[in-house]
Amino acid sequence: MRFLIVSRIYRPEPSAASFFLGGVADALTSAGHEVEVLTAKPLPGQGEGSRGERISTFPVLRDASGYVRGYVQYMSFDVPLAFRLLFAKRPAAVFVEPPPTTGAVVRVICAIRRIPYVYDAADIWSDAAGHATSSGLVVRVLRWLETFAMRGAASMVTISQGVVDRVRALGVRAPIAVTGFGADTEVFGYEDREIERTFIYAGTYTPLHGAEVLVDAFAEFSRTHPGYRLRFIGNSTEQEPMRQRAENLGVGAAVEFAEAVPAEELRPQLASALASLATLRPGGGYEYAFTSKAYSSLATGCPVIFAGPGPTAPFIERAAAEAPVGAAVDYSPAAIAEAMRNIADHPRTPAQRRQVAEWTAAHHSMRSVTERVADTVVRVGGGAAAAHGGSAPDGSGENPASDGSAASGEQKPRPDLSGFFGAIASWAVKHRSKMPRWAQRTMESAARNPDGLVGRLAGRLLGGGSAPVTTVPEAEVRVYIAPTNYAGQGYLWGRALETADSRIAARNMAVELPGGFAFPADTLVPIAAVNASSEWAEAEWEAARRFTHVLVEAERSMFGKRFGRDLEAEIAALEAEGISVAFLCHGTDVRDPDRHMELTPWSPYLDDPRVDDLREDARENLALLGRLRRPTFISTPDLAVEVPSASWCPVVVDPERFASDGPVLSGGPARVIHASSNAVQKGSDRIEPALAELVAEGLVEYELITAVPTSEMPRVFSAADIVLDQFRLGSYGVAACEAMAAGRIVVGHVLPFVRERVLRDFGIELPIVEATPDTLREVIEGLVRDPERSRRIAAAGPAFVRRVHSGEASARALIDGWIERPSGR
Repeated sequence: MRFLIVSRIYRPEPSAASFFLGGVADALTSAGHEVEVLTAKPLPGQGEGSRGERISTFPVLRDASGYVRGYVQYMSFDVPLAFRLLFAKRPAAVFVEPPPTTGAVVRVICAIRRIPYVYDAADIWSDAAGHATSSGLVVRVLRWLETFAMRGAASMVTISQGVVDRVRALGVRAPIAVTGFGADTEVFGYEDREIERTFIYAGTYTPLHGAEVLVDAFAEFSRTHPGYRLRFIGNSTEQEPMRQRAENLGVGAAVEFAEAVPAEELRPQLASALASLATLRPGGGYEYAFTSKAYSSLATGCPVIFAGPGPTAPFIERAAAEAPVGAAVDYSPAAIAEAMRNIADHPRTPAQRRQVAEWTAAHHSMRSVTERVADTVVRVGGGAAAAHGGSAPDGSGENPASDGSAASGEQKPRPDLSGFFGAIASWAVKHRSKMPRWAQRTMESAARNPDGLVGRLAGRLLGGGSAPVTTVPEAEVRVYIAPTNYAGQGYLWGRALETADSRIAARNMAVELPGGFAFPADTLVPIAAVNASSEWAEAEWEAARRFTHVLVEAERSMFGKRFGRDLEAEIAALEAEGISVAFLCHGTDVRDPDRHMELTPWSPYLDDPRVDDLREDARENLALLGRLRRPTFISTPDLAVEVPSASWCPVVVDPERFASDGPVLSGGPARVIHASSNAVQKGSDRIEPALAELVAEGLVEYELITAVPTSEMPRVFSAADIVLDQFRLGSYGVAACEAMAAGRIVVGHVLPFVRERVLRDFGIELPIVEATPDTLREVIEGLVRDPERSRRIAAAGPAFVRRVHSGEASARALIDGWIERPSGR
């Protein structure tokens, strides 16, 4: 196939983006694809950038430092780009690098030519602009352009979950692949050089980075350690103020400022530096960003001192357990200066620096990252080629009958109103419980019978056309997880498997429902496409049959129309291909309402109007599990009552994402919250009456949390003292684990046999305080009046989550109970 890469910057210009995009081009060309890059004309003397791809350049305006930076400069690239892209030989897909103005141009032209594109959302430009300008208008326009570019993408790629969360908070629902970031280990590697008394900051530094703190820290360090140098290498608008700051602090002669240099020239400087430096200013709204410059430094064996918030600090701290990679410290001159002293007094030995370089090459190679990005681009392009009738005879993916215009005999596409009807459907689903019963029945009919009249009509209105198809990884063991991804668990189980065993690569496919929560997924497919698109169903089946293992979530069919929505037929076809199949039960899919009402008087099925449908579904699913007798897992321990032979695969949360150092019961009314995603199942209506007297007395403040994006939940939990989970099911799930990871006091109704199962399997008590609607007032009052005991309970939460719910135990359950079982059965 043929692909276009669009970026204002590309090799040989020295930048992290250039290295990254070049790596994507290399991955595509090495896989046999044709690649053309539409970019800016480089500066004279920078050399040749092509390694097999065709690079098409165009003159642009540059700033005083020679960089394509600034809105006038961006437009000098974007305006010609519109024509270049409009008349370019048709690609299967386009991969576009920000700024958002470029992304907006690509969306418009790709819509005209009906070409899918992949957007690189490495960070959020409009967030950065909010701190670089005082103009609210500029920020609003840039925000609109950025979300416009993102929403039109067939898929996006990014470096971290933090960016995913921020994108979702902006209301963008396009599929996102978290591909990570790394170092170009073909360029950056260990060199045995004499270590100089120099600290290096290599890369762009803006007000968001707050690199001026390094000048202050170096001045403090120099009082006890004279004779060292601090060198900044890269582009910045902050250079002159920082130079003046160094002069004022008396270290002007020891602080150097150099222009950006090619990677080949940067490598020896890092190899001989005492340490490299990286910063991120706290409170800048950019805390989700990862300072990727750390990777290149570590690849040469140079340790890193990082100061600031965000995911870089936990990365450094975890890595330090495996190699002497450096230190993460507070964003303050004193903390940074102290880290500099430690490095200066105890410099890394050549053997230690070699160890750091080898560790980085093994775990954070840019090649593996760019291959994952290339996989996403190929997947998007492959779906487009299928939609256009396959590749052209020359294998380029070009359709000879189409040049992007309305040629003779070619029908113009009808206006796409699926977004309008999708918004209506999302609103209806979110307000379902408040709607008339007939409206609820109509929605249920569309979901339960997609081939019926209502289901077919819904598919047409919501746009049941082309959709993303899962990419098949190259690995010894390939695990496909589908199709529900409740609370993002399918995605997280996949990541847990990959972390636990390097032989395993996992991909999850999730069906996207209108009004659903924005959880991460490897492949997110709109329900309309699953229900209505034969082309998608065939393509997804062709991808799934190339995996070695398939984990079926909630006993749901995975391939739409391909096997008539018959899960048993799907499993028979998979096993005929030699694929091992297992089941993972989530909850209502197997929970028998009658049995549950015998377990607890608080059972939600006493009040749930769907009880007849839920009973029928659960019994059908239990019968299917009994007939097939394949390896079966449960996500919560209470389900062992329904499936006694199943193994427990605990739900997964990221302890670091929810970790909080916020105090608990530090004075004043206790802040009590309840996050409700399903009022009937959680018993939400029983809480407020139980707490009314405590609220009136001023002992507690209570807030019901609803419709909050998943990206905001760490902040929500961190601000609470007590988190109320559920009071009807008798178990606990993802929300309780997130609250425990945040070190909050968690209260809920958990049946004794569930607590016993936790203790038996892991040798650790479940730190959830027991309460029912009848005892809730008394329990909360006791917790508030005994803060020392309550803090001890809260403090037990993070360790419990790391032990049981961080993914290690879940991966072990799947590997031991299925993947490594003889014959997989």
